[in-house]
Amino acid sequence: MLNRRNLLAAGAIAPALVLSPSAGAVEVNVQATKGKTFILVHGSWHSSGHWERLAPLLSAAGHAVIAPDLPGHGLSARFPSSYFQRPIDLSRFSTEASPLAGITLDQYVATVGGSIEYARKAGWGPIILVGHSMGGVTTTAVVEQHAKEIHHVVYLAAFMPSDGTSALSYLGAPENAGSAFGPLLLGDPSKTGCVRIDMRSADPTYVAALKLALYNDVELADFRSGSNLLTPDDPIQPFAALTHRTLANWGSVPRSYVRTSKDNALPVALQNRFIREADAFAFRNPTKVYDIDSGHSPFISQPRALADILLAVANARGDEAVPPWAR
Repeated sequence: MLNRRNLLAAGAIAPALVLSPSAGAVEVNVQATKGKTFILVHGSWHSSGHWERLAPLLSAAGHAVIAPDLPGHGLSARFPSSYFQRPIDLSRFSTEASPLAGITLDQYVATVGGSIEYARKAGWGPIILVGHSMGGVTTTAVVEQHAKEIHHVVYLAAFMPSDGTSALSYLGAPENAGSAFGPLLLGDPSKTGCVRIDMRSADPTYVAALKLALYNDVELADFRSGSNLLTPDDPIQPFAALTHRTLANWGSVPRSYVRTSKDNALPVALQNRFIREADAFAFRNPTKVYDIDSGHSPFISQPRALADILLAVANARGDEAVPPWAR
């Protein structure tokens, strides 16, 4: 009988898309699962769907790819009722409490931890954890808790807060002065419980500013499809959570940072500050820095160039053929 299990066993599908209730979307090259395992952690307002162009490139090179939706994102997204009222009542939209307000960083970490467990039980290769933008906050917390299970961590134009700080504490930093994102934020997070944007805005100035901040080097058609996948609310608690990292855990895991030179959302100056602070903290384990001439979202605008960087990371320590839990 020809069924899905037999197809997988025979290597008839490469890559194959596997769905796990605990791990989210999983892309696997079933003919070469002895490679690394990439776990891709999306940033604010985004979802696993935004990795669509990158994941097959990594899978085709022989690696497994897991792209979980963090709580409140993707199919777990929930919306303020005022978001669907058009023309929008901006006063109501700016004050309505978010249905995502109670989501915490611990819940984000548990979701990614589930992906790690999924890969471990599947017997896949060493884990390379990739965090984009605000996903860097989640990534840092995950590495601190799962250091022995992670082969390498990659920060992609991502927040990498120092110990005892939060992502919020960097928004007013001099290095963030050039960010184009601030004017897009709507409402008071202390009242809404979230960081809110409006991707469906009828204001052409607002829409142009959204593109400039997140997708400045993305074609217009791709901007429309990419922004249509965004969720208007991002819970405030992960932004405000204090980072905890130690030398023994987070500081022991090899890390890379991918700087995006045309980034209007997370200025290069702030990216450089994150790198400096990390290297001052874990000076025996310096950050490997890669550069890509892109805006904030190269997984849409330049997926091949980004894949090449991530594959270079995967191949950098090719002598480690087994995951940490199997050593």
